[in-house]
Amino acid sequence: MRLTLKPLAFVALSCLALTACKDEESAGVGSAKSGVKVAESPLAAVDANIEALKNNDLKALVLSSVPPSMTEHLRAKWKSEMNQDPITEEDRAKFAEALTMLTAPGAEQKIWTDVQPKFAEWQKEAQFQMPMYIGIGQGMLGSMVDGNEDLTEAQKTQAKAGIGAFGTWASSAKFLDADLAQKSIGIVCHAAREMKLESLDQARAMPFDEALEKGNIAFKATRDLLDNYGFPTNDVLKSLKSEVIAQNGDTAKVKVTYQMFGTPLEVESDLVKLEGGWYSKESVEKIRAEMNGSANSEPSPDADAAEGSDESAEG
Repeated sequence: MRLTLKPLAFVALSCLALTACKDEESAGVGSAKSGVKVAESPLAAVDANIEALKNNDLKALVLSSVPPSMTEHLRAKWKSEMNQDPITEEDRAKFAEALTMLTAPGAEQKIWTDVQPKFAEWQKEAQFQMPMYIGIGQGMLGSMVDGNEDLTEAQKTQAKAGIGAFGTWASSAKFLDADLAQKSIGIVCHAAREMKLESLDQARAMPFDEALEKGNIAFKATRDLLDNYGFPTNDVLKSLKSEVIAQNGDTAKVKVTYQMFGTPLEVESDLVKLEGGWYSKESVEKIRAEMNGSANSEPSPDADAAEGSDESAEG
């Protein structure tokens, strides 16, 4: 079963790297024909993303982060991904089972009743194993950062600081607290009901824009789960500050600083101006490469016409 957001992943990640709090009027935000706001300055692009994050609005986060001319590519890619693998009866059965488990009346209590007998055992194991797992995870992520040739030394330093801050939270989070676990089950069940999915076929046939709206629900649930375990997403968002450190014509570099568990962090992002708005350079380049790749993989109309002429000549 492939319920993936691959076409959106790099867009969403780049949005997270471009967030900051600015006054919308002074930033300058216009409107595209599609109704999606177009950021008329680099700081307006930052403002649009932070507002979307605060409002748990994945749809706005994605659509405001690519030029209008590229959204159709995202829609086409989504449809292609959803139809890539045929749905099997086993897939349908597993999806229906999971859906029933999360959305049936009294699902929260039933799930907790099933989990509770094992909880004390998990708590005992976690007391000794969790620090080890967190340490291993931090080490693996640090190695991945060191081996990433696309990152500068300054970026690697910031990435490692972020991993360390996240590890600080993970080490103190009470993942196996019974009350928090029950609350988490409630958050997941509520989100599943709110999505109003009825079958795997419905989910796979869902249009791009509707899928983003469903994604808003999942996005909010993810933040609620993090908050439930002591990760202060609101505090992180409130700490965001940004500045344009360089601008030359239709290119700009923005630095975003923020705090995570008392650790000061920063990220620099390159923006480009296209179609009257400002967007992540990395996102634009990746989508453009995908669009060019799709175009190159399909025979051109001229090539088809030439082939037809050859066949006529031979006839």
